[in-house]
Amino acid sequence: QTATSTHPEPFSFEMKVSNTTPMRHEGVKLSFIFKRNKNENLVDIRFLKPTLEGFWVKEVGKDNPRVEGDDVVHTVQYMIYPQKSGELHIAPAKIEVARHVASREMFINQIQWKSVMSNDITLHVKPLEGVDLLGEFAMDMHIDKDEIASNEALNVVLKITGEGNFDDIEPFVLNLPDATVFSDAPKVTTWMEDEKLKGEFVQKFAINAQKSFEITPLELRFYDPLKQRIERHETKSQMIKVVGAPLLSQTEKGVAKEEKMSAEL
Repeated sequence: QTATSTHPEPFSFEMKVSNTTPMRHEGVKLSFIFKRNKNENLVDIRFLKPTLEGFWVKEVGKDNPRVEGDDVVHTVQYMIYPQKSGELHIAPAKIEVARHVASREMFINQIQWKSVMSNDITLHVKPLEGVDLLGEFAMDMHIDKDEIASNEALNVVLKITGEGNFDDIEPFVLNLPDATVFSDAPKVTTWMEDEKLKGEFVQKFAINAQKSFEITPLELRFYDPLKQRIERHETKSQMIKVVGAPLLSQTEKGVAKEEKMSAEL
């Protein structure tokens, strides 16, 4: 969508988006394009972007000014990610320019400020049903060994890579009733690459146990906009043997718990 402000030359200011009907959490490129006549003697240019309420915002960058005919063109770009569905309105942005103007007194120039407003835009954001993540993700779990001594620490690293709204990934929990689990807070790193939000999610665990146990799969569900469907990725299950401890089956574990409860009663 493009709508150009009606300000006369020598200035014009335009705001446009790459998509007016995105899904919640889907990236939209937001561009601000300011054109000025190259013969204008400007002292200063100040860009005041609108309040982007309801969006998560990542600056892509500022292009170097370029000449198009009689105009010098300045462009500022952002990637915006709607955080809720429905209509989201983006108010006009403003450019303030300072230029030299002739004074009544000879050989003296005065500085005059002028404001140039852009158009406004409304996005119609479609809901994201069933999941809170949108993008393309890959998940991998690294376990440093499959056999440990009693009370020896087992190190586990969960890593998620790809592109999407990494900051909305919730910390994972390893549910191991027969072991003690220590977990670090996840480390999330994101960066812009080819106008896409790339990222990495890393969460580390340390596990102590007196007897053998199984690390069951962890699951990640997200909407893939290219495949237009919800995808489900999960890690592989892994049996960890504790040296010197019996390797109990699930049935034996259940019997052992039942016997313990009977003894307590």
